[in-house]
Amino acid sequence: YNKVSRGAPQSIFQVLAHNWDLPLVCKNFQCKSCSVLGMSLLQKSSGNDDNDEPVGIEYALPTLFKKFNHRWDEDVSHGNNITPEEYQKVMSLKEFDEKFTSKMTKLSEADSPRLSLSLRRDFSDTSNFFYPIRLKPHLTERNANPNAAKHWLYCKHLCLFLLPCETIPDLLPKEELSDDGLKDYWIKQYDILAADQSRLPKWVRAYHNKYHPDEEIESSSTESENESNS
Repeated sequence: YNKVSRGAPQSIFQVLAHNWDLPLVCKNFQCKSCSVLGMSLLQKSSGNDDNDEPVGIEYALPTLFKKFNHRWDEDVSHGNNITPEEYQKVMSLKEFDEKFTSKMTKLSEADSPRLSLSLRRDFSDTSNFFYPIRLKPHLTERNANPNAAKHWLYCKHLCLFLLPCETIPDLLPKEELSDDGLKDYWIKQYDILAADQSRLPKWVRAYHNKYHPDEEIESSSTESENESNS
């Protein structure tokens, strides 16, 4: 860390995003990793004596997208400190994942998996910890550049994570598009999202303003006008 930080100070976001496991960060931050690809994160297994699988084999967990969509099921289980009105509503994936810890569970082998929710600790009690979300893969600053080849993919990931919806398919194109049409679709959706910068996390706002300086100036002027009027 000292070697990296010689060039310039490193933001907490960069430390968390790259998982440097610094002692003070580990002590004060409890990160939660989420895939913005709609793919399963992997969980290490301790192995099982009843089969020949090696210790450490990785099992795929249900995707965050799947669990988000299952929140409308009638058999969602949770404690008394959660009401259906809190999760069965139009909301963003970010809002859902910041508030709840979710997993698919089965009461018995014969049962179908059902969604189980619990509040993340920062919503259920007060503590000195911070509970950030770490997106995987890390959305790099260079792809926030509108001229970058993967800018459309950066836009897609953020739209799926930040736009409110009933289910993830609601955010997808309603008709089949060409590759270029699909790229244009996600860039336009991101432009709509970024038009209201209050909906963007601070790190996304910083990336956006770096490549859209005119919008930053306009946004700052609007905020100053609102403060003077109040």
